[in-house]
Amino acid sequence: MRERSAIWQKIAARGDFGEDVEAVIAGKTYTAISAPVIERALCDSAVSVGNCIAASLKLSLLTEDIIPPASEVVIRARLYRGEAVSEWKEFGTFYIDRREENEGLVTLQCFDAMLKASQQYADPTDPEDRIGWPKTMADCVEEVAYRIGVELDPRTAINTGAAYQVPYPDRLSMQEVLGHIGACHGGNWVITPENKLRLITLVSPPAETFNIIDYEYNRIYTGGGYKLVWKHTGTGETVEHPAGGGLVQVPVVTGSIATGTKVNVTRTTIGADDDLGYTKGDSTGGELRIEDNPYACQAICDNLYEKYNGLEYAPYVIAGACFDPCAELGDWVLAGDKVRSVLYKCTLTFGADFRADIEAPYQEEVSSEYPYLSAIRQLKQKDKLLEKYMEAQKDEIHSEISQTRTQILLQVGGTYATKEQVNSALQVTTEGIMAEVEKKLPDGTEMEELKSSVKQTSEAITAEVTRAKGQEQALSSKIEQTAKSITLSVENGEQSSTIKLTGDGIEAQSKTIRFTGKMLFASNLTDGETEISGGNIKTGKIVSKNGLVYFDLDNNEIACSKLVGAEPYGNIPQAVMKVNTGFSSSGTYYGRVKLFVEGSEDNGLILSPSSDSHAEIKSQNGLEIGNGLSNGIISITDMAVKVRDPHSVNTYFQVGESRLTLNGAIYAALTRITTTSDFSYSLGINSEGKIVKDSSSSRRYKHDIAPVTDKRLDPRRLYELPVVQYVFNDGYLSPGDLRRNKAVIGLIAEDVAEHYPIAATYDGEGGVENWQERYIVPALLALVQEQHHEIEALRERISRLEDAYGRQADK
Repeated sequence: MRERSAIWQKIAARGDFGEDVEAVIAGKTYTAISAPVIERALCDSAVSVGNCIAASLKLSLLTEDIIPPASEVVIRARLYRGEAVSEWKEFGTFYIDRREENEGLVTLQCFDAMLKASQQYADPTDPEDRIGWPKTMADCVEEVAYRIGVELDPRTAINTGAAYQVPYPDRLSMQEVLGHIGACHGGNWVITPENKLRLITLVSPPAETFNIIDYEYNRIYTGGGYKLVWKHTGTGETVEHPAGGGLVQVPVVTGSIATGTKVNVTRTTIGADDDLGYTKGDSTGGELRIEDNPYACQAICDNLYEKYNGLEYAPYVIAGACFDPCAELGDWVLAGDKVRSVLYKCTLTFGADFRADIEAPYQEEVSSEYPYLSAIRQLKQKDKLLEKYMEAQKDEIHSEISQTRTQILLQVGGTYATKEQVNSALQVTTEGIMAEVEKKLPDGTEMEELKSSVKQTSEAITAEVTRAKGQEQALSSKIEQTAKSITLSVENGEQSSTIKLTGDGIEAQSKTIRFTGKMLFASNLTDGETEISGGNIKTGKIVSKNGLVYFDLDNNEIACSKLVGAEPYGNIPQAVMKVNTGFSSSGTYYGRVKLFVEGSEDNGLILSPSSDSHAEIKSQNGLEIGNGLSNGIISITDMAVKVRDPHSVNTYFQVGESRLTLNGAIYAALTRITTTSDFSYSLGINSEGKIVKDSSSSRRYKHDIAPVTDKRLDPRRLYELPVVQYVFNDGYLSPGDLRRNKAVIGLIAEDVAEHYPIAATYDGEGGVENWQERYIVPALLALVQEQHHEIEALRERISRLEDAYGRQADK
């Protein structure tokens, strides 16, 4: 029973009161309304547990206002009798589901927040949703309440312990999870009139003493303090409801009263599936049976038996009852000496003539079993009802809007008389927007399924279209876009093609790539396996169908055709790639590239700038490159690599067998050197651009070795050298460097030149370029050694002082 004032209780006591009613819709109060009808239920059949039934509201009002879709509706009422008037109280928060409009009369069908729990509990596509399981039943209940936008009723009690854990709810809705938890506690879930989620457990009817009362429903006592009664039932009077409910007195019944056979529960059974179940008790009475509950175990079965063994269930139906409207589901019900039971279901009609139909459902042979209507059975029943309804309606399309604090879901769908199924959905959440359109077309014995979807978040947009039909290969195409890339992909079941565009380039993957029309390439490409720019092509293997690749620079064409006048190289077949920059009057050409195919020891590649002198690349014994074989040779053989300077045949870099020999200098262009923050190499580049070897640290190469006395080398100068953090400028480090765009710790070369110049290095123009750790580290070591000696001296002094203090204390 809800809390209410003394004046409310007094007016409602005898059932002869009137009601003022108003509806608050989308924040606006309406009084020109018909008598609202509210239906609430714990169960639809003889005591079942694990139900989550949404309360419904139906009302009509005269208005020209445009009421927003899915608006919130709150019903408020107060009681009056004569001059006495009570306070206003709310009787539930509902949301518009459907409406009918006819010349200013708007009829609304609404449901409370329980309907929102029909959404899927966990997203199977989100790996983060699988973290943290199993969870306690109490945590799951609190999470569901938060997600559907209501508070948890403080009267709800959830058991704790190892048996009351919830595994990952794969493909389960929040309503199904709540139902399984409720069944494990022998109860059902409702949204209270105060808009709170409450678990109401089964209770037996109250023991009752029928007291003699006055006109105001007050009990009459004798002078000695004894109550006057005319009938007594049970062993005593229960003063406290075990499930946190109250007592409903029904003083007026304008309709009929019907009652059924009372039953006492003597056995509890809970099953996980058809093969696994647990039971306790005997068959002398009724059975509380729970089926298809994934959380079933013997401990839960034992707890249910301990709590509900001996539970009494008394079915009844009362039509046209008038009682206190603040009564709640789960309250005890007393109607004279006819009904002593529990309020399981009620239909309240508000208005000047308040009336209610209340009941505890009953059916034939109710004494044999108290079924728990599992989620699977509920779905089967809904399917049967839907089949009958569809058979009658043939062409049925429905729409639905559900809303929570964090999401709005709009759905339109159904089946046409042609058996064509359609469904469209739009989901808006705090994380993004998801739109989906689906159509299923019957084609003989097969069904063709067409589907498109668009998903948008703050980080990405994904669009996908799919088609599937019977045993045919499914087709799909997808576009994925982020700030960094755009990816287009198409798949036909056996093969797929993908194009990915990024700031670094374009990646294409397909069995066949066809280009139509002219292709233009930029002249500044630097990455990729194949580079095509204004006058340059760099690639791997080129295969020509007829053995010829022809470049005509006069006409800006690339073609494969027969080379007029080409002759075999002896008996060796040859493929010729001709670079033609023009023809002379005699018909000869200059500037050519010849590629010899496999067939003899003369295989190889010949590059010739003219018909007279040429550079050769041959593969029989090595690789030689030069503008004439007499100098400028790079020779690659099985045993060695040589680079000879055309001006000095004694200057070479050679790798042979297991040795590396460096004679002379190797130059590198500074603009072509990859910059790195990793200083772990033994070779370096000096200010002239030469690749040089670091100097040795052996005594053999040094003289005048002595302790540090030069003030320029004084290690204490490092105390003034600032240690800073910095980030390398954009474009300075190579793209793959791990420290790119990250703060690092280090020294500034200019600071080193100022405070410890011997460690600074300079470029060819005298500018400070870097610093040498081989001059910094010894100085740091000298400081460490100096501090070490000081610390040891201090330790020795402290030890002497402690000994002296100890001797003084002993005296």
